[in-house]
Amino acid sequence: MNLQTTLNAIEAIVDKTETELVSEIKKIVFNSTEFKVMVFIKIAKDEQYTHKVRLACWYGVYIYYRRLKVSTNKLSEWVNDFSTTFEQEELFCIAKALVLKVNKKYSSAIDILQNVLNNNNQNVGYVATYVDIALSWLEDPHPNSNNIVPSSMSSDTIDHIQFLMRANPEYAKYHFFNARFLLLENNLVSAERELFTAIDLEDENTNDYILRVSDYQAYLSKIKIAALELKLDKKFSEIEALQSTLKAEQNDFNDKMSKVSEDFKESQKQGMQLLTVFIAVISILLSSLKGFEFETTEQLIKFELTLVISLLFFFGTLFVWISSQSILYKTMTFAFATLASVFTMIVIFP
Repeated sequence: MNLQTTLNAIEAIVDKTETELVSEIKKIVFNSTEFKVMVFIKIAKDEQYTHKVRLACWYGVYIYYRRLKVSTNKLSEWVNDFSTTFEQEELFCIAKALVLKVNKKYSSAIDILQNVLNNNNQNVGYVATYVDIALSWLEDPHPNSNNIVPSSMSSDTIDHIQFLMRANPEYAKYHFFNARFLLLENNLVSAERELFTAIDLEDENTNDYILRVSDYQAYLSKIKIAALELKLDKKFSEIEALQSTLKAEQNDFNDKMSKVSEDFKESQKQGMQLLTVFIAVISILLSSLKGFEFETTEQLIKFELTLVISLLFFFGTLFVWISSQSILYKTMTFAFATLASVFTMIVIFP
């Protein structure tokens, strides 16, 4: 399309409604084999043409750049160059908000859209753009420090989504918006159902059908990943709980084993003490037998009975001594046991 042909095509549509104008510009840009972006740029920059014609051509270049996914800087430059010229135009404001979204300047983008919606809150296109940017803001795990999400953003977004779905329940993109919001709420089952609905409703005859379905498929993958993460989180929680239980049980077992070990060492120590004393006493008594002469069997029996009673008394008292924790009490008990045993032998067998 040469300059004059382009002007004729644009002048024929500039007085249409905004929705119709956008649709016609898209047809010229994407369907016409004769479209020349440089002609549109020339008309948009030339002040000799009417404001409406220049805006239409500017918008044509804008959607062309977006479709080609040109660099963010180039798209931003194209918008900023016309900020003064078209700043009062709602179509320009919407486009500018989308560029701000690409640059993750969500707060500024939402402010622009809110101003537009304050004047025209029934325009589904504007509301849809608001929802798209708001969802991107909510989805962004690392927004800029100047882009802290307002507390009311979630409730405002779902209100706008519901408005869109009431306005056109058969439009695939609105179900896609709802699926994205449900995914943010971790309502994975409903989000997946909405995505399948969006895929079923998407018009195969649109120019960007493949791009849109690709977006839906990408979010289906996100849902599957989120479901897997939830399962893994649950498993990790169960493992952590089990580890805590095992650690507590192990600590309890170690405490009990430590106590058993201490008791065993104490018992072993006391047993060795008792055995040492027993051997010493028996040795003394056996060695003393050499000094005794028994004239009759009665004397021998009497001596043996005395020895047994003395030993029983001695070791019974000694057991009490071992069980005691007081050193003074142990000393007194041991002395008493020894004296009592000797005294018993002297009394019974003088």
